[in-house]
Amino acid sequence: MAQSNACAVATCPSAQTTLRGQLVFRRRVSRKLVFYELELQEAEGGSHGIELCIKAGDEMSEMQVKVFRDRLRLGDVVVVDGAMEECGRTLRVKDVAVVQGWKETHPHEHFVPRRILQPNVKEDKIDQQVETKGAGLCKFFLNTGRCSSGETCKFLHVNGAIEKQAFLQQRMERKTALSDNPHKSEAKSKRKRAKVFVDWLVDTYGSSRLSMGTGVLDVAGGRGNLAFELFTVRGIPCTTIDPREQKFTRRQRSTLSSVSAAATRGAPPYLQRLFNSTLWLDDKYKALLQNCSICIGMHPDEATENIVDFSLLYKKPFAVVPCCVFPALFPERSLHGKHVVTHDDFVEFLALKSGASIDHLKFCGLSKVVYMLCTEKEEVSGTDEVPQEGINSKTVKCQCG
Repeated sequence: MAQSNACAVATCPSAQTTLRGQLVFRRRVSRKLVFYELELQEAEGGSHGIELCIKAGDEMSEMQVKVFRDRLRLGDVVVVDGAMEECGRTLRVKDVAVVQGWKETHPHEHFVPRRILQPNVKEDKIDQQVETKGAGLCKFFLNTGRCSSGETCKFLHVNGAIEKQAFLQQRMERKTALSDNPHKSEAKSKRKRAKVFVDWLVDTYGSSRLSMGTGVLDVAGGRGNLAFELFTVRGIPCTTIDPREQKFTRRQRSTLSSVSAAATRGAPPYLQRLFNSTLWLDDKYKALLQNCSICIGMHPDEATENIVDFSLLYKKPFAVVPCCVFPALFPERSLHGKHVVTHDDFVEFLALKSGASIDHLKFCGLSKVVYMLCTEKEEVSGTDEVPQEGINSKTVKCQCG
């Protein structure tokens, strides 16, 4: 019965399922990818097994994989949440909880690993190549067929254009199938996510609202793709705050030279600072920060929760698209009595903390946006003098030749 149920789940690759069993075998491919074999308990079919895949990617960060890898021990009885892949033997893991540790019940006994699934010949061959090479697959060679390191590259180069294209297509289809994004059938590529997010901001808040006061704060904006789309392309005031040096892509420089009125708008203002309480309390930037219209962030990493905290402190609307969770850096985060480890937990944690709403953006990858609309009348003004010291706001000419 359990075998037939597992097959039924497998026919729908997006089906979410929860399994309970004992970890009996581990196959580590790289620091970003590890497989376990889960022996389901008698209530679910006795010795029937399922392969668990814990992999860094759009749904899970490398840090989360490390946390799971360090936490899980062979012999542990666990409850696993995830989505069954089309092959019917592999569950893509989203969360794992240890309900009974092997060492707790067998303090003086070592668990002996055992395989309960027939090895996948193709996977084992790749694993042997990876083990011999001492590293994982080269993403540059896999995606483009080229690698600047050539034979000296420490990662494995998988030959065959057809095989690589098939792998990439299957990976995209699998990610789309497993995604819970209701817009996945019309999702845009990652390259267009800045435009998709800005479209959503304009639809949700309106250009007039975004243009109030000193405009939008784009936190941890990196190259400033969001600010570029807001300020240079659409004329909505926006300042990027990021500790890294401002750099422009070739496409951005080309846009700067061709967008109408670029001579007056130029490149978006850029403040090279960490976004934390030290900056918030700096009198030099008080007008810029406290008179902003909204605080936003697209995959802002460690600054994600700071965006929410700043917005709550100064009663500002916000919209943030979380990415990496960094559970080791933030051990104090707790959700329903558990440490916040997974992306879904982090999204729920931020929403519960702020009373915010959750929506999905129309692009591939991590696309959940946690946002809060303006609930109180704000005192924002565009007349306050904003200090320009430390803020880069120059017009950049096209240097593409």
